[in-house]
Amino acid sequence: MSSADETDVTARLLALAAASPASPAFLAPGCVPLSFGELAEHIRRTAAQLVGWGIGRGDIVVWANGERSETAVALAVLPVASTIAPLNPAATFDTLGDLLARMRPKAVVVPRDGNSAVARAARQLGVTEITTQSRGVEAAGAFDLVLANATASLDGARRASKDWACLGATSGSTGHPKIVPYGHRQMNVMARTTGERLSVRASDVSGHLMPLHLAGGIRNSLFLSLLNGGAVNVLPHADVEAFLDSVAAGEVTWTSASFTILRELLTCLESGRPFERGRLRYARVASGRLEAEEMERLENALGVPVVTGLAASETGPVAQ
Repeated sequence: MSSADETDVTARLLALAAASPASPAFLAPGCVPLSFGELAEHIRRTAAQLVGWGIGRGDIVVWANGERSETAVALAVLPVASTIAPLNPAATFDTLGDLLARMRPKAVVVPRDGNSAVARAARQLGVTEITTQSRGVEAAGAFDLVLANATASLDGARRASKDWACLGATSGSTGHPKIVPYGHRQMNVMARTTGERLSVRASDVSGHLMPLHLAGGIRNSLFLSLLNGGAVNVLPHADVEAFLDSVAAGEVTWTSASFTILRELLTCLESGRPFERGRLRYARVASGRLEAEEMERLENALGVPVVTGLAASETGPVAQ
C-alpha cells in the first residue's frame, strides 16, 4: 500500500480499481457482479451528488434503507464524502429516534416505501431524507441517490472527524447502544494485518451472512475482503442454505459469521444436507463463541479449518 492507501479507505479502493478494474467487488444472488471499476465509478458519481447537496467528509449520513446489497455497496462508497452510519432499519421508532438525536446527521437514507420507522423519526427531528433508486442494471448493489425531502439539516455543522469512515452502533448489551467510530486508517490497517494472518487475497470471496449495521458485518465480513482486493458475496442474512449453494458454485472462499449462524450451519450439515466444498478455505467464528467440540465437528463437516478471532466493537480484532 502507498501512504494514501494506508490512511484512506476510498484511496485504497480506487487504487485497487485502477490495478484490476474487471475484478469482481460485490456479488449477490440473482445479480451480475459489480466490478472494482464499476465501484470506482459509483464512488465518483456519489461524491458529486453528496458534495452538490453540501455534504462532505465528517458529515454524518445515516443509512437505514434495508436493502442488503445496496447497504454493502454504500459502506464502500459513501466514505468518499461523508461518514456513513449504518443503522438497523428493523429497530423500533424509539431506538432509531434516540440514535438520530444523538448522531444529528445531515441526512438519512430511508427505505423507498416512505413510511418506515426511520423515515418517521427523521421527519420528527427535521432531518433530510434521501432514498435510492435502481441504476437500471442488474449489477449487485448498484444504486443512485435521490434527495427526497431536503431540510435545514443540510446546513448543520460538521459532527464527525474527517478521519472517520463509519459510525457503528453497538448491539446495546448495556441497554443503551454506544456509538463507535471506525477510522479510515484503522479499517485499512486492520484489513491488511488480519488479511496477512488469514491469507486473504484478490481471488477470495467473503460469504456475507452478518447484519451490515454491526461491527462484524462491516469490518470482518465486508472490508477485510474488499480492502485486500477480494470480493464480497452479499447473501441473505443468516441464510445457511444460500451460503451452501454459493460455496458449491465456487462463489465463496471464506466466511466470518456469528456463533448462532455457524451453529445453524452445523445442524444443517449434520442432518445430511449434501455439501460440496468448492473453493472454501476456512470459516471464522465471530460475535460470540462456539465450544471447542462444536468447532471440531464443524471442521469435519466442512473439511476446512474453523478459526476464531478475539475482538470488541470499540477496538477491532486483536487476535486470530
